[in-house]
Order: sequence, then structure tokens, then C-alpha cells
Amino acid sequence: MRSYVCLMILFLLACHVGLAQPVYLKSDTETLNLCPLVSVYADPAGTRSFDQVRQQTFIPHRQQSFQFGFSKQVFWFRFTLDPGTAPKDRQWYLLWSDGLRDRIDLYVPQPDGSWSVLKGGLMTPAAQKAYKGLFPAYSLGAVTRPQTYYLRLEASESINGLLTLLTYQAYIDSLPGSLAMVWLVIGIQLLRVFYNIILARYVQDSSFRWYVFHTVIVTASVLGSFGVTGNLLGNYPILASFFNVAFFELMPATYTLFIYSLLSVRRHYPKLRPVFFGIVAVSVLQLVCHAFVPRMFLLQANNYLFLFTEAFLIAICSHALIRRVPMNTYLLIPCFITLVPFIFLNLRSLGVIAYDWIYPLIYATNFLEIVALALVLGKIIEAAEQKRLATEKALFTEKVEAEKLVELDALKTRFFTNISHEFRTPLTLLIGPLSDLVQRFPAEELYRIMHRNASRLQTLINQLLDLAKLDNGQLKPDLQPGDLVADIRIRVFAFESLAAANRIQLSLTQDRSAFIAGYDSDKLEKIITNLIANALKFTSAGGSVTVKVSYRDAALVLTVTDTGTGIAPEHLPFIFDRFYQVDASQRRGYEGTGVGLALVRELVRLLDGDIKADSQLGAGTTFTVTLPVQALSGTEPVAEADAVVVPVRPESAEPVMATSFPEEATHQPVVLIVEDNEDLRTYVRSILNPYYRILEATDGQAGLDQARQAVPDLIVTDVMMPVLDGITLCRYLRQDQATSHIPVVMLTARAALDDRLQGLGTGADDYLTKPFVAQELLVRVQNLLARQQVIRAYFREQVIRPAGATAARSIPEPVFTVQQQAFIDELYRQIDLQLENVEFDVEGLAKSLAMSSRTLARKLNALLNMTAGEVIRTYRLRHAAELLKSGLSPSETAYRVGFDNLSYFSRVFREYTGSSPSDYVRQLKEPSGQE
Repeated sequence: MRSYVCLMILFLLACHVGLAQPVYLKSDTETLNLCPLVSVYADPAGTRSFDQVRQQTFIPHRQQSFQFGFSKQVFWFRFTLDPGTAPKDRQWYLLWSDGLRDRIDLYVPQPDGSWSVLKGGLMTPAAQKAYKGLFPAYSLGAVTRPQTYYLRLEASESINGLLTLLTYQAYIDSLPGSLAMVWLVIGIQLLRVFYNIILARYVQDSSFRWYVFHTVIVTASVLGSFGVTGNLLGNYPILASFFNVAFFELMPATYTLFIYSLLSVRRHYPKLRPVFFGIVAVSVLQLVCHAFVPRMFLLQANNYLFLFTEAFLIAICSHALIRRVPMNTYLLIPCFITLVPFIFLNLRSLGVIAYDWIYPLIYATNFLEIVALALVLGKIIEAAEQKRLATEKALFTEKVEAEKLVELDALKTRFFTNISHEFRTPLTLLIGPLSDLVQRFPAEELYRIMHRNASRLQTLINQLLDLAKLDNGQLKPDLQPGDLVADIRIRVFAFESLAAANRIQLSLTQDRSAFIAGYDSDKLEKIITNLIANALKFTSAGGSVTVKVSYRDAALVLTVTDTGTGIAPEHLPFIFDRFYQVDASQRRGYEGTGVGLALVRELVRLLDGDIKADSQLGAGTTFTVTLPVQALSGTEPVAEADAVVVPVRPESAEPVMATSFPEEATHQPVVLIVEDNEDLRTYVRSILNPYYRILEATDGQAGLDQARQAVPDLIVTDVMMPVLDGITLCRYLRQDQATSHIPVVMLTARAALDDRLQGLGTGADDYLTKPFVAQELLVRVQNLLARQQVIRAYFREQVIRPAGATAARSIPEPVFTVQQQAFIDELYRQIDLQLENVEFDVEGLAKSLAMSSRTLARKLNALLNMTAGEVIRTYRLRHAAELLKSGLSPSETAYRVGFDNLSYFSRVFREYTGSSPSDYVRQLKEPSGQE
């Protein structure tokens, strides 16, 4: 019994110090798994020499494979081989199953007692490796006596491998099968990636292309795991090591980008975009960190990142499937087929699980992925076919609609032609008698306005007829000889008075004094007239319009340049289209039909010429027309210094808009007319002038300035005006306390319900469409001013009525605007804040309301028909009555409401209530005394 115990103690001690039994080889041993038969020692820092390691304690492994997580330790394996009954001349090989570890060095004893080192591993240059091929296989030679071997293993990644002893014959026999399996898997990987790349060339689907990009990265990673990358870059081990892991580190990014595209995250999951971009950024950042972070830490972190990415993508895809988010669902099948085994691979790398079937699972799923892609391809082809059919249907529909539009355009052209011809007869009967009336009554301005606008209407009709003739091919060039220089000068001179009236400088420069040529005078006149009229319309006062003409032997170059508003780049290509307007809304700054420039282009084309437009928004526009002309003999050019320059300068005096009125007319309400069309402004003035004082403004900005300065009783404004349109003008008026109470009547040519609602929605009080009846305008103005009178009387009665007095029954409570009530409330609040301040006066009240005293006076006169001083005094007296009623003495009340003179307080209080403060208090007490 004692001897048995001693043997057990010796056995345990032998196990503890690592004295494992030698591996006895048998005659039938061909292949042997050495993993459970070796002893292991872990060098913590990896700095101990071979001699030092030999003195350390080795622990028996006893496991069927080596499974070690991420660690800085260097692992040493020791085993002893005893030839036993095996033939002494049998050759043996030692095979390590994984060639991706950093260093795998085998220490082999020599007969003289020394040790030889067979080097291997990814970080060992190819020239120093003891083997060739993908996997470390070391030749041990013949084992004739018991020998101890040491294997040093250094790795930045987790270790999962086998150590196998094979005879030479077994090694030779297994090599073809192993290589065949390896290259079969590699072939499947390459087949898959090339297959996908070819499909991506023809499949116009962004998510599928992102998936193909992902499979390229996955394939590169798998090739690295088989040692292909290491062998290709065998002489550059550091570079091989980097590329071997770089593609694996990029896989979270490519997975994420594919799902991002597939789910249309920007539209369906916008709040999760930072998570997607964060994963991509971290994944790519790992590559940069290789320069200064140990490789082991990056690989470990990448496994955690990969697990997070996989969990996140599975969760978001599951949610998308439940929500039925529109996507190519079939693409998820091959994606998740390959995603699942990578989850197990990451878990095994982190030491969570220890299964050897993970790599076979990856290979199998890669093959299944190719099969699944056939289904995906079929669905993609089906979707592409449906899209093609939908496109063909859309093209057919578009073709039918285009034919209808052409037919409709022809119908519209015929309609305009017919209706224009019908218009000519009544226009003739209007223009003729109006011409007679202008001659008989030259002082009557309305007759001139009527004649001028009837002529304008005739011009528009003629333009429409010209377009119709051009469409029908009835308009032909009519070339006649003439002096182009003189003809153009006459055409430009025709606009001299219009330019002067608008305070625009018009100039003409021609580089010849005479140029006799054959040209179409009528069409040239229409071209020049439309271009100059357009330039003047879009140029504000103080600007300029320049006309330059240069003559060549066979061409005329006409340039019209203005300093007007300019045209935005997005509108410039369409300005020559018929009926095109830069802003088709009712807030467009200028009136127009979109016919003039379209006619100009058609006429230029008819004359075989060319027209171009260059413009810069806010800086002006230049039109350049090039027309072929037939120069006749006898025409000599003039030197540039002698070029004819005809300046057309406007009158220096600016038109004066009335801002003051005769004394005898001060009792009349003030009406501000804001209208850029001079004729219409004159007409509106003629309607209102007999009953009201009139102020005028030529555009919205001038109207806003006039309103703030004069504070009129009512404003009549057009909607379409330069600088500031009527809608914006009304909005600014309502936002300004000084003008928020002024009623606004809008005039516009648009009568649709939406247009009226938009105008009324900005604060306009009434909306009148053109053409309007003079009596209707007059009645609407009278009604608005009468309503203002009611509001004025109501507010005044509220201010001057003593506290406790009954409101006058003759003054009903009106419907007033929020701005009016807000101003009255603010007025009371500011006075109340300074109620005890004796020095608080009109200037102080105006300053507290952010107004000038003049503007405040006009505002209070319009709302209350009271001065600011009267309002302050009346508010104080009303508050004094309330204080006296509450029991305060007259003297204390006077000081509480800002009166420092008791006699003055008594006098004004008597004027306000009809009794002195003492009598007022006594009257309040009398009813209680009678009781």
C-alpha cells in the first residue's frame, strides 16, 4: 500500500513538472494527433531564450486541439518521440494546420547535442521558411531513438489549430486531397466574385452593386485566411501581414454599406444614419491604426466590431421586414447565408466557443450563396423586365401626350389667329375715335391714356398674328434697299420720351455714318422695338440702356445692354419660349405676356440670323443679334473716332409725388396709390382725387417709405410691381406698428380664388380684380374708410369714457384687427408703466413705442382722432377716477397719476368728468348714504 502511494505521488509530481510520457510510435502508425500528447508552456512576455524555456515547467495539454484566445504570450509545445516498434528508417513529418500565425519555429535535436531551428509562419520571409506551400510541414527525418522536440508559436490572433505527426507516405498521400480541397474552395470563392462582378456590369441596381463590392472584400479575406496572400507577398512579410487582416477589418464597413443602400436608410431610417456611418468610419479607421497600434489589439477590437455590426444589421433588417419597407428582399438571402458562419467565427476567435466545423460551414455557405444568387438574379431580371415594360408604356403615353400637345398648340394658334382678327375691328373703332378725341381735347389726360393703351393692345394682337403667320409659313423676308444707320436711329429715337419719363439714360452708338443695304425694315423694327421696350421695362430709374450697332460687309451686329434686374441662370435658357415668364405667380414684379422675346427669336431665325442673351442677376442683361444684310456699293466705313453717338438723356428733374396738401383740403382722408404703371396710376387718381387727398408711389418700396412717412388713411396697391411687390408690401405694413392699422386694397389681374386668398391672407382688407369699375373702387374705398371711422370712434370712446360710465349705445363694437388691438394694448401698457412719472410726455411715449413723435401723432389721429398728449392725459384722468372710487384722497390720487399741480389736476378732472375730484368722491358716496 505504501509503495502504491509513493508511485501515485511520483506520477502526480511528474505530471506537475511536465514529464509527460514519450509518444511511442507503432509499426502501423501513419497519422497521429499530437495535441493531447504534448506539454505546453506559456512565456508571458515572449522574451525568454530557448535554454531558459527548457528549464521551465511544461503542463500536459490533454486536449484534442489547441484553442487559445488573444494573448501577448508565446506558446511553447514539447513532445518526445520514441520509435517504439516502428521501422527505424521511416521518415516523419510534423504538420501545423494553420500557416497564418506570426511565427512557427520547430527546434529539432541534433546528434552532437545541438539544436537546429526550422522556421515558419506569416512573418518569416519565404527564403527562410523550412517548407513551401500554404501550410507549415516540417521534415523530422527518421526517428531512431527517443528525441524531444520543441515548437515555438507566436500569434497576434487567437490560436485554433492542430499538430499532426505523419509518415512521409501519409503526408504525400494526403497532400493532393488537401490541396484539391483548398483550391476547390478558392475556386468557388473566385467563381463567386467574378460571377457577381459580371452581373453588376449589367444589373442597374445600386444595392446589388454594393453587395458585389462586399463579396469582393469577403473573397480577398478568405484568400488571406488560406495563406494565398502570404505566399504572394512571401518576401514582404509585414505587407503580407497587413493585407491578410485588412480585408477582414473592412468587412463590417462593406456589410453596412450594402444594408444602407438596400434599406434606403436616408429615407426610411434617417435617425440611424449616424450609426451606419459610425460603423463604416471605425472599420476604415482600423487600417490607419496599424501604423501605431499593436496588430493583436486591432484584431480583437475588429471581432467585437464585427459582432456588433452583425447584431445591428440583423435587427434593422428584421425590423424592415416586419414594417415591409420597400426593398429587394431576395438580396438578403445570400447576404445572411454568409453572415451566420462569420458570427460563429468571431465568437470562436474571442474564445467564446470552440468548434472545428466553422470553416467547413463557411465554405458550404459560400456555395449556397452562389445557388441563392441564381434566385436573386431571376428576380432582378424580372424587375428589370417590368421596369422596361413600364418605361415603354410611359414613352408611349408621352408620345401620345406630345401629339396631343402639338394638336392643342395648333388649335391654340388658330384660335389666337381668329380671335386676333376679330379684335381688330372693335380696336379700329376704338383707336379712331380716341385719336379724334385726343386732337379735340388735348388737355384731357384720360383720352391720351385710353388711346395709348388701346394702341398697346393692338401691338399685342399684331404680335400674336405675326407668330401665327410664322407658324403657318406665311411670313417671308422682304428685302428692300435703305440706309440702315438712319432707320435704326429713328427706331431708337422713338423711345426717347419713355426713357426720359422713367429717368433712364438711353444711348445709341453706330460705327458708320451710313450703310446702304438690302434688309427687311418691318421685321428689323419689330426686333429693335421689342428688345429696347423689354430693356426699359426691367431697368429702374437712374439706370441706362445702351444700343450698339456694328456693320460688316455681310452682317449687322446689334447689341442691347441694360443695367436692370438681370435674369437668373436657371431661367435664361427659356426666355425665348412662347408665353414663358420668369415668375408666373401673382407676385411677379412686372407685367408681361411672354410674347415679345419669342417673336424676336422667330423673326431673327426667319432672317437667317442669330440671337444670344447674357445676363447676371442684379447686374443687367445683354441681347446680341446678328443679322445677314446685303451691303450695296458706295458704302464706306467710318473710323472709330468719328462714330456716330446719339445720346438720349432723360429730364434731370425727378417727378414730384405730393406729400403735402392745401390747408382747405386737410379734412379729407389721405389715400396712397402704389402702382408702377403710370397710366393706371393716373386713372385711379382721377377716380379718387375729387373725394380724397392723394399720395402716389411708383413701386412697392417707394410705397412702403411713403406709408411710414405720411401714415395715410388707406392704401390702394397693385400686386405686380418692381423692387417690392404688393404681397410683400402688405406684409411689411402689417408687421410695422406705425402702419399696421392702414386698410389696404389690392388691384391685380389675377381673379382665381387661390390668388385672392393669398392676397387676403397677407393682411389685405379688400381685393379688386382688373379690369375694375370706377364706381366699385370708389365704394370699396368709402366702405373701408367708414369702417375705420367706426373703429376710431369706438377706441376713442373707450379711452375718454370715465371709469364706471356706460358706453354710448350709438357706437357699436366693431370688428377690428389683431394689430389694432395689440397697438392699443401696448399703448396703455407703456402709459401705465410711467403713470406716476410727471415728466412722461409725448416724446417719451413715442420712444417707448419705437416711433417718432410725428409718426405716433399720425397713428393716434388715424386710430383715435386724438393727439398723443390727449391720450396720455385722458388715460391718467380715467385711472384717477378709478383710484378716487377705491377711496384714495384727491391729493394722493393726483400724485399717483402723474399730476404735481393740484389745481391743474382739479381743473382737467372737472373737464373730464363734469365735477371736481371732491364732488366726484361725494357723488360716489351718496347712494350708500341714502340707504
